[in-house]
Amino acid sequence: MTQMKKSLWLLSFALFSFILQNSALAQRNDSQEQVHVRVQLKWFHQYQFAGFYAAIKEGYFHDAGLTVELIQGGPTINPSEVVTHGDAEFGIGNSTLLIDHYHGMPVVAVAPLFQHSPFVIIARTDTGIQTIEDLEDKVLMAEEHSAELNAYLHKANVNLDKIHIVPHTGTIESLKRQGNSAVDAASAYLSSEPYDARAANIAYQIFNPRNIDINFYGDTLFTNATFADAHPETVIAMRDALIKGWQYATTHHQEIIEYIATQYMPMVSQKQMFFEAQIIDDLIAADFIEIGYMSYKRWQHIADTFAQASMLPEHYDITPMIFSNERGLPTWIKQTLIILALLCLIVFAVASRFYKLNRSYLSEIVERKRLEEKLLESTRQQIEHEQHRRLESLGLMAGGIAHDFNNLLVPIIGNTEILISKCSDEKAKASLLQILNASNHAALLSKKMLSYSGADHGTNILLRIDDFVHGMRPLIVASVDARINITWDIHHHTLPEVFVDASRLEDMILNIIINGAEAMEKQPDKRLFISIISQDLDQDAIEHGLCSEQAEPGTFVSIIVQDFGSGMSKNILDKLFDPFFSTKFAGRGLGMSTVQAFVQQHHGIVHINTTDDNSQHGTTVMVSLPAVITLAESENDLLIDQNNTRHHQNDPQPSLNDKPVQTALKSIQGRCVLLVDDDEMVRLVTETLLNNRGCTTLSAVNGEDAIDVYKQHSNQIDLVILDMMMPIMNGAQCLIKLKEINPRVKIIVSSGFAENEVYESFDKQQVSALLPKPFQSADLVKVLEQALNQ
Repeated sequence: MTQMKKSLWLLSFALFSFILQNSALAQRNDSQEQVHVRVQLKWFHQYQFAGFYAAIKEGYFHDAGLTVELIQGGPTINPSEVVTHGDAEFGIGNSTLLIDHYHGMPVVAVAPLFQHSPFVIIARTDTGIQTIEDLEDKVLMAEEHSAELNAYLHKANVNLDKIHIVPHTGTIESLKRQGNSAVDAASAYLSSEPYDARAANIAYQIFNPRNIDINFYGDTLFTNATFADAHPETVIAMRDALIKGWQYATTHHQEIIEYIATQYMPMVSQKQMFFEAQIIDDLIAADFIEIGYMSYKRWQHIADTFAQASMLPEHYDITPMIFSNERGLPTWIKQTLIILALLCLIVFAVASRFYKLNRSYLSEIVERKRLEEKLLESTRQQIEHEQHRRLESLGLMAGGIAHDFNNLLVPIIGNTEILISKCSDEKAKASLLQILNASNHAALLSKKMLSYSGADHGTNILLRIDDFVHGMRPLIVASVDARINITWDIHHHTLPEVFVDASRLEDMILNIIINGAEAMEKQPDKRLFISIISQDLDQDAIEHGLCSEQAEPGTFVSIIVQDFGSGMSKNILDKLFDPFFSTKFAGRGLGMSTVQAFVQQHHGIVHINTTDDNSQHGTTVMVSLPAVITLAESENDLLIDQNNTRHHQNDPQPSLNDKPVQTALKSIQGRCVLLVDDDEMVRLVTETLLNNRGCTTLSAVNGEDAIDVYKQHSNQIDLVILDMMMPIMNGAQCLIKLKEINPRVKIIVSSGFAENEVYESFDKQQVSALLPKPFQSADLVKVLEQALNQ
């Protein structure tokens, strides 16, 4: 027995020594084996690469065992070539990595840092360029290796051979049109060149590929395939540390900007970097999707877009270019498992000699540990997968709900219009008009839901805030306590226009007004003052405002909301714009933080005047947004949106009494329309609307039924209104079959989905027109007339 104890002691000592040696080795590896890697940036040092600077500053790279060297880029540098030749282990590229991979460069995409590409074309407005097609016969400055530009122009049906393309100089100085180097337009980054153009007083407009459904990834971390195969743990460590850096940068803008300015000597000012930060936050889209999230389906869609422009073969296999997310176990875990296995074997060997009855029990412990580790790993992978699918499912869910919601609104709006046309009782007609207005508001709510989920892209438009707020009056009155006396000081059609996202403007105004109304809950005298004015603000007025980092002296349109509550203390005022801060027990505390985000995005200012002495002088909030009157008056050239369309939020809805609609009515009378929709209510009300306008109709309940009806009556059918989602055969499949029967058949696609989603399912060139659901009869008439006259 004494000999056995001695043997056990010797085994324990040997095992303890082995563990100490491995622990010391692991410590030496942690302290000595810092891996040095080089990163080739795609441009000069600026906020565009803030995630790298933040990861260096905060030690994320060091903690991951990396020493990172950043190599500055420029207009003539191709990061793919640098990484391919082994002069850097990592690089920052964009979606043209697909093209480089096709041409033999062994590049591997690791993590898209920007979910949306910042690539745009900026053009002078005084050169006659009003649409993207106007670039023909003009001078365009662009970088080498600009595949995104070629894909954009190809999809926009612009003839590249008719554009004089010159090398990019790295700046937009040539847009000033001075000397022989003048150009008419230039490829640009949404986060940089618009600021430079504004600073140089260049009147410009922007053409964005996203407006024609080209939505590529932006800055993407990539590496060499050989390096990725040999050092997958280093690639994973680099990716994770960089994502941490970007997460830090998006919440510490000013700190990182100052760090870049002092450590890297950028060629841009801190003010310009702050402008860049605001745009890049939108491109990263961290509020909606995890930073660095990469979708195989999204890369395949990008490859298909390049294939349409003849830059890639069709069905190009992108699998070798995508870095696998599967992670191997770290070395120290493997060593620990080996030690544990050795310990189990030693204990099992000793115990088996004296306690044979415990053999099965020890074996069960080992198996249980293995199963637990497998279960934990499976659970972790499932959680990651569910997180990635959640955001994709949100868009699909919102689109499906909106589709059904819009289908329900079609018979409500259509039947209401039919009743209005037949009703002679004015009181009843007034009630029907209220139903129609409520249905139109419901349609706007459906559009907001699509916009929130990312299925529908919002657009900045020109509008007059005085008209806009006047149109909001019923909504404002309904949103506050009925006992509040609201005084309005709004003069219609007297103020300059502003360039804003209308839906976000509405949310911002409601947030301020509701906050003011709630501040008077305990006051007997409940009064609210709302006014809209135009004023010139100098630099001193801007510096005394809040959220004014991007504001510049000039003419502003100001929204003033004054309540007569108890005011705010300095402590509350200091925290006013903090996310989730609220003085209300049941409040969410998000209102004023969204106001801050809106004002910063639109280069505005917030002034707040408040008291905390219970004098009932309350709080006055003034939000000032830059006006566009200067360009409109001095150059007689109004700013326009991406589609070259001037918008007003409160433009009246089309009416059957409008002259254009009356003209359209004459052109559609006597025409035969085939209605294809699986929703009976939608079919019936659309048939009634068309019959009342002098059209004859045929109907089908799905795609197969439509093919049969069209074959029997093709000689008399003038056009087809085709639903997108149907059982048995959907709209896209039906369109192909109809075109095989008659390539010249005119087809209107009608859908409750967002327009960009509709054109993802249909060949845009084969669709005569789009009829969004829900629609009014005037919309129906105009779309029919448009399709017939194509």
